[in-house]
Amino acid sequence: MESLSAAHDLERLFDVSLDLLCIAGLDGYFKRVNPAFVRTLGYPAEELLARPFFDFIHPDDVDRSRRAMEALFRGDEVRMFEVRHVCRDGSARWLQWSTHPALDEGLLYAAARDVTERRLLTEAQGALRRVATSVAEGRSSTEVFHVVAEEIERLMGSDSGGLVRYDMDGTASVVASHTRPALEGFPVGMRIPLDAQTLAGTVRRTEEPAWVTDVGSQHPGVERARAMGIRSAVGAPIFVDGRLWGMIAAAWTTSPPALADLAHRIAEFAELVGTAIANAHSRAELTASRARVVATSDETRRRIERDLHDGTQQRLVSLALGLRAAEEKVPPELPELRADLDRLAGGLADAVEELQEISRGIHPAILSRGGLGPALRTLARRAALPVEMDLQVDRKLPERVEVATYYVVSEAIANAAKHARATVLKVHVAADDTVVRLDVHDDGVGGADPARGSGLVGLRDRVEAVGGTMILESGAGRGTSLAAIIPLGGG
Repeated sequence: MESLSAAHDLERLFDVSLDLLCIAGLDGYFKRVNPAFVRTLGYPAEELLARPFFDFIHPDDVDRSRRAMEALFRGDEVRMFEVRHVCRDGSARWLQWSTHPALDEGLLYAAARDVTERRLLTEAQGALRRVATSVAEGRSSTEVFHVVAEEIERLMGSDSGGLVRYDMDGTASVVASHTRPALEGFPVGMRIPLDAQTLAGTVRRTEEPAWVTDVGSQHPGVERARAMGIRSAVGAPIFVDGRLWGMIAAAWTTSPPALADLAHRIAEFAELVGTAIANAHSRAELTASRARVVATSDETRRRIERDLHDGTQQRLVSLALGLRAAEEKVPPELPELRADLDRLAGGLADAVEELQEISRGIHPAILSRGGLGPALRTLARRAALPVEMDLQVDRKLPERVEVATYYVVSEAIANAAKHARATVLKVHVAADDTVVRLDVHDDGVGGADPARGSGLVGLRDRVEAVGGTMILESGAGRGTSLAAIIPLGGG
């Protein structure tokens, strides 16, 4: 009686378990499945028992599943094995299996837990992290948009993912698209009409997620989709700073099930994408603002240098020449007057020399006239410590790049001379077709800290304002190294 009661209890547990329970044979067929199995996959128990269990595994996961079966056939237990199963409605669910083989009985005893939501959350977080990383790395909006499109396709398991922006002229334009290799895709810049027959138009009008299951309109964007074999798509609005900015969309060449659920998933991602786009815009605006400030500052420096050189400096030189001429006319019987004029002329010459130094510090004229190479060599000759200069720049570079490079080297030389107690400074500057690479190293005491006002403050802003990056390493007793990469284009 006790054994009958225990068997009855096991039957009840088998039937009421929320986890999927089954008994399978080594012949590849289920022998028994519990109600949770039927509810999760949607197939009647009779069909589950009549077909090989590999029929219910997602095609992309079959090879992994066969390797797991090989381990079971050897008598090994397989635990925490996650695999996708295809439901009756065509959707896929992630199941986490723990299986015990009973080879002497020719059976496999298995329990599975539906971990689909956890997997989807993890995938969404991973997608968002990759988008956020692209923003944090300072990539352009175009590059960020491409990452978003790629992540949409991956996250939704679709044949195509895209990002569409709503324009002021009543249309929309594709700003990013990513498709599976076999598909041609939507070209960036393609215009899409915003009417009731297009997904973009529906999302624009309702400001809600939407989906289409039959692509039948003759509009250009839809004709393109039909040519690609697209049959269904979902889209969700993107809001940036509270304003409807555009939409993200995923499309399939088949008719995937549960489009409403997919629309909900893409809508959640759209909220996160809106934040990423806002951050990318803010970063781009900040970079542009810094570039404008630096450009204005450099132009002001050039103007002051020209005014000093062509105006004040020339006038002082003329006055000095006039004093020398007056000195020559002083009669011999007035030696004191001659001495006073000589002293004044000498002081005026010193003032002109000091003014020239100030003028060079404001904006080096040699940089404008001769380019980066001569300007850096002049810096090295005038330095208060030996400078080993390795220049691999054989052409004129964009002015903003030359100015940024010059001031980085100039500040590094000044710091090494004033603070580092260095005996030598090594400077390496090389330019290729895309960037200038700059490395400066001294053998001084190290410990340079921009926060202490060493003169390095603002250099990083100047470099980043032209789209570059700068790294400073200055360990105590190990000297100071400064490396910068400045792109020749953009910024």
